[in-house]
Amino acid sequence: GTPLWRTAMTLFVLVDASWLIGVRHRAEGGRDLGVLFGAGIGLWPLWVASTVAGHLAGALVTQPRAYALDMILPVFFAAMLAPLWRGMRPALPWLASGLVALLVQRLVPGYAFIAAGAAAGLVTGLLVDDGAAR
Repeated sequence: GTPLWRTAMTLFVLVDASWLIGVRHRAEGGRDLGVLFGAGIGLWPLWVASTVAGHLAGALVTQPRAYALDMILPVFFAAMLAPLWRGMRPALPWLASGLVALLVQRLVPGYAFIAAGAAAGLVTGLLVDDGAAR
C-alpha cells in the first residue's frame, strides 16, 4: 500500500547498512517503511562519500590484507546479522549463496560469482519457502 514514489525514493537511498537496519526492525515486529527510508537517507551520503574516498585512496594501500581492511565489511555484516539467527532452515539460502559464490569465484574469472551466488540463494530460498508452505 505504499505509494510508488515513496518506494522509489526508499530504494534510491538503499545501502547495505540501511537494509540491515530495516531487516532488524522488521524482525523485531516493526512494520514502518520510514525506518528503512530514514536509515537510507542518513547513511546514503556517507556511503557515497566513503566510496569516493575509498576509490581515490585505494591505490595508496597496496596490501589491504596486511591491515585486515578486507575484513571490515564481512565482520560488520556478521555483527548485524547474528541477532537475526532463527535456525538452520532460514539460513540455508545464505549458506547456498555463499558456497556457490566461493566455488564459482575459484572456477570462473571475473565477477560471475556474484550473480551465481545470488541465483543459488534465490532458488534455495524458494525451495525452503515452498517446503515450509507444504
